[in-house]
Formats: sequence, structure tokens, C-alpha cells
Amino acid sequence: MEKERLDADQKSEEVAADLRRRLAEAQAELEEERRKQSRLKRDLEDQLIDLEKEHRLLRRTGSEMESQLKREIEVLKAHLSDQEKTFLAIREDLQRQYDQVVREKELLSSRIQDLTDDLHRLHFAAQRAETLKSELQEFQLSSSLSRGGRSFSKEDIEGTKKEDDDEEEEEERRKIDEVMRKHEEDLRLLKEEIDQVCRAKKLLEDEKSELDVKFQALQTEMKDLQNLYTGIQGKLSKALQEKEEENRCLSLACRHMEEEMKGLLDQTRQELLKKSSLELQEKERLGKLTEDLQKEVSLLKQDNSALQAKLRLAEKEYLDYLLSSSKKPSQEEEEAEKKKEEEEDSQRMMSRERFQQLEEENRGLMERLARLQSKYESMHALLRDENRCLKESLEKEKEDHKESTSLLHSLQKDHLHLQSQVAELREENLLLKRQIEERKKEEEEEGDEEGRERKDLQEKCLELTEKVNGLEMELQINAREHQVLTKKYSQLQDDYKGE
Repeated sequence: MEKERLDADQKSEEVAADLRRRLAEAQAELEEERRKQSRLKRDLEDQLIDLEKEHRLLRRTGSEMESQLKREIEVLKAHLSDQEKTFLAIREDLQRQYDQVVREKELLSSRIQDLTDDLHRLHFAAQRAETLKSELQEFQLSSSLSRGGRSFSKEDIEGTKKEDDDEEEEEERRKIDEVMRKHEEDLRLLKEEIDQVCRAKKLLEDEKSELDVKFQALQTEMKDLQNLYTGIQGKLSKALQEKEEENRCLSLACRHMEEEMKGLLDQTRQELLKKSSLELQEKERLGKLTEDLQKEVSLLKQDNSALQAKLRLAEKEYLDYLLSSSKKPSQEEEEAEKKKEEEEDSQRMMSRERFQQLEEENRGLMERLARLQSKYESMHALLRDENRCLKESLEKEKEDHKESTSLLHSLQKDHLHLQSQVAELREENLLLKRQIEERKKEEEEEGDEEGRERKDLQEKCLELTEKVNGLEMELQINAREHQVLTKKYSQLQDDYKGE
């Protein structure tokens, strides 16, 4: 009996020690898992905070770049509008100069045509004057011959002519000489006027050639200006389209990154909530399991102490029985002793059954603990897999963030390049404006000089026209005088023939 009691005590102590050891291991693993879960939770919270900061930074950077691009687009549009207004003003000015040159060219052409007609009339008048001169010379020659013939006849006829006829002939001859001198003077003046008209015509033709050159230069300048404006307009339009495309790409990239960051943040928050709920459930379950195990251990301790007390009582009773058995008991004592032995046997049977029941419960608890441990290991493996997936997703998001950062850097470089292009275009525009202002000043100076020269030429043309009109009137007078002289000459011939 002593041996059985010792064996039972040893087994119960071993079972209790095993349960305490496993309970301590389970508590240590649970504490380790709690620390891991807390570290993982802190890491996830730190990553969540970093992601939120990056999200705010990306949103702020994207909004700043978008607003800056919008401002630059507005500046480019205003620059395009200014360029268009400047080009229209320059084009109107050049068109006005072009129309003025065309009108001046037409006016010069009409004046040259008028001078050509006047020159033809003057040449015709000069030819008529030459013809009249030759006719007057012939008339003078014939008059001298007629005077000589009449002197010869006087000598033959012996002075039949009176002196008054000689005086009339002398007067007529003097008039003819005066007409001849006047005609020669008029012919000289007419030739001088013809030379002046030729020089004026040459000046007008030179001016017309200069106007043609200026006309061609204006056409070339208008064409160059149109090409320059088309080139600048194309560059500015291309820069504006690139800015708008860059703004659109930046807006799309910002919206895409914002959506990705929002999705990642929501996913991280959901995972944190899920892990927190799972951890809370697991803590509650493990806490309940620990309480159950502690209750079982306390029950086993109570059962063990009760069994030890019963065994000590049975041992004491057995010793008393041995002491009393050395004496001669009576029949009643023997019966009482038998009853006690039977009760002790029944109690030992009950204690053995209880011990077996406790062993079965212990095995059930051990199996349950093994199942919980396997479930815990599977849960731990699942958490490790989820942690690994989360780390991979975070690494991927970091790579995407690096790509988005590189994209932003490239967009900033393109933005700086476009700013340099805009600065170059502005410098070209300022240079073009200065060239246009210089060209306007030169054209104004040339226009003043040309206006003065044109005014002088107009005055000369008016003077020449007046002189031509005067010469035409003198030619008409000379023609009338020539007709009168011709009539007188014919009368003199008739008189001479009559005589």
C-alpha cells in the first residue's frame, strides 16, 4: 500500500509538473507571439504613418506642379495672344506701307506716262520747229533770190519800182529775221525743256526702280515676317501643347498615385484591424484556455492532496489495525474490522477509478493542448505568410513610389527645359520687336526723305508741265505766225509773178 501511494504521488506530481511545464511553454510562446505581433503592429503603424506622409507630400507636390503648369499655360497663352496682336499690328503696318508703295508706284507710272506723252509732244513740236526753221530758211533764201532778181530787173527796166516798195520789202525781211531769231530761241528753249523732261523722266524711272526694289523688299520682309511668326507660333503652340499634355499626364499620374496610396492605406488599415481583431480573439481564446488549464491543475492538485490525505488516513488505519490484530479481538471487532477493510477496499477502488479518470482527463487535456499548439503553429505560419505578403506589397509600393518620384523628377526636368525654351522664345520676341522698331524708324526716315524727294519731283513735274504747256502755246503761236508768213510769202510770190 505504501508503494502504491508513492507511485500515485509520483505519477500525480509528474503529471502536474508536465502540465506546469507545458503551461509555462505555452505562456512563453504566447508572450513571444504577443511581442512579435506588437512589433509587427508597430512596424505596420509606422509604415502607415510614412505612407500617409508620402501621400500628403505627393498630393502637395502634385498640386503645386499642377498649379505651376496652369500658370505657365496661362503665361504661354497670354504670350501667344501678345505675339498675335504684335504680328497683326506689324502686318497692318507693312500692309499699309505696301499699299502706299503700290499707290506711289501707280502714281509714278501715271506720271512717267504723262511725261512720256509730254516728251512725245515736245519731240513732235521740235520736229515741227525744225521743219518750220527749214521752211523759213527756204523762205529767206527765196526772198533773197527774189530781191536779187528784182534788182536785176530794175537795172534792166531802169528803176520802174518805187522806193516805198523797197521799204516794205525791207520791213518784211526784218520781220522775217526777227521771227527766225525768235524761232531759233524758242527751238533752243524747247530742246532744253526736252532735256529737262528727259532728266525728270529718268529720275522718275530711277525712283520707280527704287520703289520696285522697296516693293520687293517689303514683299520679302512680309514673307520673312510671316515665316518667322509661323515658326514662333508653331514653337509656342508646340510648347503649349507639351505643357497641356504634361499637365494632363501629371494629373493622371497624381490621381493614379493617389488612388494607389488610398487603396494601400485602406488595405493596410483593414489588415491592421483584421490582425487586431484576430489577435484579440486569439488572446481571449488563449486566456480562456490558460484559465481552463490552471483550473485543471488546481483540481488535480486538490485531488492529489485529497488522495494523499486519504492514503495517510488509510495507512494510519492500517497501522492501527496491525496493532489491534496483535491482540485477540472479539467477534464484533472482527466484523467491524472486516467492514472497515471492505470500506477501505471500496475507497481504494474509487481512488483508483478516480486516478484513471484523472489520467484520461490528463490525456484529453494533453491532446487538446497538442491540437491548440498545432493550431497555434498554423496560425503563426499564416501570420508569417501574411506578414511576408504585406512586406512584399510594401516593397512594391516603395518601388512604385520611387518610380513616381523619378517620374516627378523627369517632369521637373522637362518643365525646366520648357521654361528655357519659353525664355529663348521671349528673347527672340524681344529681338524681333527691336528689329521691327528699328525697321519702323528707318522706314520713317526713308519715308521722310522719299517724301521730300517726291515733293521736289512733283514740283519739278508741275514746273515742267507748265513749261510744256507754255511751249505748246508758243508752238501754236509760231504755227499761226508761220501760216501768216506763208500766206505773205505766197502773196509776195504772186506779186512777183504779176510784176
